[in-house]
Amino acid sequence: MEFSTLVLLLALVGGCYSSIPCPKACRCSRNSYAGAVARCTELDPDVQRFPSDIAQLIVENYHGERDMALPDMMFVDMGLDHLTTIKIMNSTLRDIHVSAFHGLHNLQEVNFSHNRLILIHPDTFQNNKKLARVILKGNPLQLTQVLEQKDHHFLNSDSLRELDLSHCRLTQIAPKTFSNLRGLELLDLSGNDLTEIKADTLANLESLEDLYLAYNSISKIDRDAFNDIDDMIKLSLKGNPIKTLEGIDVPGLAELDVSECDLEILASASFEGFPELESLNLSRNSIRDIDPEAFYKLSNLKYLDLSHNMIRGPLDESLFSLNQKLETISLAGNKELRVFKELYGSFSRLYHLDLSDCGLIEVSDSAYINMHNLARVNMSNNYLQHIKLHLFEALTHLTVLDLSNNRLHYLHNKLFSTNKKLTKLSLAGNFFRHVPAVLFQTTPLLEWLDLSNCRIVSLWNITEAILLKDKHIFSNLRYVNVSGNKLTKLHRHSFISMENLEKLDISKNPIQCTSDFSHVMQWLIVNRVMPNKDSNSRRVNLGFIDNNIEWDEVLKEVCPINSQYTPHPANTLTEVNPQKTFTHSTLFKNTEKRRNSTKKPPIMIAEPLSFQGPEEMTKIEPIGDPPLVWPMVLIWVSILSIFIALGNLVGLLIYRSRRQYRVLSYKPHFMSPLETQFPARRMGGRSPYQKLYEECSVPAPVHDNKIKIVTYIQFCKCLQSVFYLQKYLAYVAIGKCKEHILI
Repeated sequence: MEFSTLVLLLALVGGCYSSIPCPKACRCSRNSYAGAVARCTELDPDVQRFPSDIAQLIVENYHGERDMALPDMMFVDMGLDHLTTIKIMNSTLRDIHVSAFHGLHNLQEVNFSHNRLILIHPDTFQNNKKLARVILKGNPLQLTQVLEQKDHHFLNSDSLRELDLSHCRLTQIAPKTFSNLRGLELLDLSGNDLTEIKADTLANLESLEDLYLAYNSISKIDRDAFNDIDDMIKLSLKGNPIKTLEGIDVPGLAELDVSECDLEILASASFEGFPELESLNLSRNSIRDIDPEAFYKLSNLKYLDLSHNMIRGPLDESLFSLNQKLETISLAGNKELRVFKELYGSFSRLYHLDLSDCGLIEVSDSAYINMHNLARVNMSNNYLQHIKLHLFEALTHLTVLDLSNNRLHYLHNKLFSTNKKLTKLSLAGNFFRHVPAVLFQTTPLLEWLDLSNCRIVSLWNITEAILLKDKHIFSNLRYVNVSGNKLTKLHRHSFISMENLEKLDISKNPIQCTSDFSHVMQWLIVNRVMPNKDSNSRRVNLGFIDNNIEWDEVLKEVCPINSQYTPHPANTLTEVNPQKTFTHSTLFKNTEKRRNSTKKPPIMIAEPLSFQGPEEMTKIEPIGDPPLVWPMVLIWVSILSIFIALGNLVGLLIYRSRRQYRVLSYKPHFMSPLETQFPARRMGGRSPYQKLYEECSVPAPVHDNKIKIVTYIQFCKCLQSVFYLQKYLAYVAIGKCKEHILI
């Protein structure tokens, strides 16, 4: 069954791509999608003859002793009368006969880019009724503009749809040059030396949709330059010394690119001639001031790029109030913006906002209050020291957030409480020493986390690891970058919840070679996690041995050859020889199977691991288990303290019940001679008879109400302190037990 399937597959491949007879200096093949293709290094019409079914002819990089020329009826004479595509590129083609393409009734595309053509006869393609695209890019056609031609027309063709004349050294275009190309839809004149566009330059191009004039020297555009064009969709003026757009009128234009020009001020009338604009690129100008009404007429605007200008903040609150269809706004690179505040209006379609490299020192708490559907926010490369708690509260659809390269020292634990769809987060290049696990408790879909180049000294401790595991934090994480920090130790519990981790970058950290590090390496290899050496995606079906090799450089860096291994105190066993040292190759070791006893046998480090496959690696166990002595001692101390507290409570209650009132006893009616000398001192200044009468009349309590309340409060505080002590001891004991279980 498998053999027959293979034969069928080979037959199909052979049908789609097979070699056919071909003349000298050529290689011919048949492709079911594009027809037969001939690839040649040179053309010789006197010698070469081609099969009749060749549809594409490609000649590249011909630099012979003589310049190439295309004589009369050349392609028909060579048997290429069924050609649909001719490409002669990066060669020395200099001359084309006016009848060179006669007889090619199926010709659709001609590409003569980067040759030596200086002139083309206007009727060269007149008989090729299916020709739709001509590319003459990179030819020195400057003579075309000065030679006297019939009616001054460049080409005569009713079928031509696309014409590329970019980088042809053109300095001017005569009137009505393209007037016989009435079906032209795309014209590329970029990369020339044009200085102005006159009223009749684009005459009769009624069907023109895309016009590229980028990287010329155009400083002036006639007011009527686009009058004959009814349906222009895209206009590129990029890289020209244009200072204003006022007076230019293209009513149906949808895309306008005026980036890298000399615009300094956007006035209220700057875009009056483009009422249907949907995309506007104003990046890399020198814009300082924007009139609050500059974009009022652009009600259909969807994409706005104001990046890399000199815009000063804060922006006017009503600047985009009438642009309710905005989807993307870029303000990146405006270093004078500094402050970003709330913008008036409804931005229900806005999904991308770029505020990177804007010199921001403050973003108001309500900055995104009207941008509920924002999915991507970039606030990187600023000077933010604090992010307000409710800044992202309205962004329930946020998926990508970049806060890298700021001056953040901490983030509030509930900062992302409403951002449950967050998948990519970058906090790189800040001043964090620790990023708490609870910060990510409300981001269950997080897949990409960058904490590189901060000042982090430790990842998540054992208590946070329990939270990570219980709350399934990082369960969808695929990429983690903690490179360039100050991590000295890594423990497996920091990664215990990362079940789908694919890439981990721990480079450029002063990590110590300890047993905890060996546990991390074992876990990474068993789970097929790759070190992040490059930006390529994870390789499919990564082999077990291959994955070990991927981590070999990291191991050599952390545990160099002939360096001594430093065991963790908690994992040091008395059975292991303390004099024993080993290199990075012995960090991974074979362990014996568990015996049928309650205690695990001591694990000796005997020899390097011999990799046999993932089945064997799944048997790897940690180097010993931390003893349960301290958790058990803490538990018993807690129980004993509870009993002592209860005993004290019972004793105090019994004592208080017996001492509630003073017991009245018999008083003699006479006093000793000594007592009669100090009646006032003993009786508080009253006579013995008066004191005796008061005691017999109303039995007085030993303590008044105030003293009783104070004593009761002190007793409650003492009891509360005892219970707090029990709670703390029990918490520490449980933590020790869970740490043992995780390890």
